[in-house]
Parts: sequence; C-alpha cells; structure tokens
Amino acid sequence: TGKTFARHWFHVAHLMVDGGKMSKSLGNLYTLSDVLARGLAAEDLRYALLAGSYRQPLNFTWDSLTSARQSLARLRELRERLPENTENSDGFGIFQPVFDALLDDLNTPEALGRLFRLVRELNAALDSGTPAGVDRQQMDRVFEVFGFKPAPKREVPAEILALAEQRVAARKGRDWSAADTLRAQIAAGGWQVKDTAAGFELLPL
Repeated sequence: TGKTFARHWFHVAHLMVDGGKMSKSLGNLYTLSDVLARGLAAEDLRYALLAGSYRQPLNFTWDSLTSARQSLARLRELRERLPENTENSDGFGIFQPVFDALLDDLNTPEALGRLFRLVRELNAALDSGTPAGVDRQQMDRVFEVFGFKPAPKREVPAEILALAEQRVAARKGRDWSAADTLRAQIAAGGWQVKDTAAGFELLPL
C-alpha cells in the first residue's frame, strides 16, 4: 500500500482454551471459520479477546463468546436509544474515562468495565425520561476505537408496532397474561419491547 505497516510491536501472552493448552492434537485448535460456523460473528471474538489484558494469558471458551455477543447487543441497544446529533461534537464527552483507560498501557478490561458502568447509568437515565447528556455520534467514537460496528438501522414492521400498542392497552387494563403473550410474540418477530416513562421502545434483537 506504500504506507507504514506498523510502528510498534509488543508481545501478547498466550491464549488458552478451556483452561488448558491449545493444540491440534487435543482437538481444541479453533479458527475464525469455526466461530462463524457456530452462528457467532467475528466481532464477538474481537470483544472476547479485548476483554482480557494483553499481558495476561487469556482463557478462550465458547461461553465467553456468548457473553461477548450479549455485551455487544447491550452496547448497540444503548446506541439506538441515544439521540442523533446533526452537528459535529468534539472530544469524547462522557466516554473520556474509557479512552483514558486505553491510554494506560492499553488496559482494555478496565476500558470495557468503565464503558459498561456508563451503559448502566445512561440506560437508567433514559428509562426515567432524563436526557442522557450524550449523543450517538460520541458513542460511535467508542465503537470505532474498539473496532465494533453499529447494528444496521431497522425499521419497525407495522405488525410489530401494532402488537406493542396492543400490549400497552393490555397493561393499562392490568391483563398481565395478555401483555406477556404479546411480549413473546414481539420477541418471536425479532424485536424487544422496552417499557419507558414515555411508553415503550422497540429494539431489534
């Protein structure tokens, strides 16, 4: 490409599998193709690898990839809830502590820990109808630094929206059984309904 490939090199500690040595003879040597074949994404693996310090051995398990997928889903869910910003906003704003951790010897476990503390705080604020004080553009910077991609925007199908509105009516009538049934139907259609102070939100699963 005519560009410098890398300016810095550093050694990364060993990768283990299920607490033991990874080797072909033990049958626990996995490739990215094996990850994809299980219905997981490359980003799930990226998250699982970033969850450990590069200075320490990392124990790979399939459960860790499942947890990574759930964590990414939580990040994308929050991003969808944040308001758009039509103007350029400088800096990292509320996410500055996340980047400070990365500047401290590439401390990715601490950075992710700080990020999810903010996720809990921001979701709590949004649930109560309080402005989060952060926009989607700022969170996109977090995604960019970690190498994560936002979930593609999906329009809510009319039938899913109708089910959500029926659920609101059921809840107002204190018909909890019907409300639970409608929630299950919404989930079967690929959407999560989240109750808020303003009513409800629909988020893709």
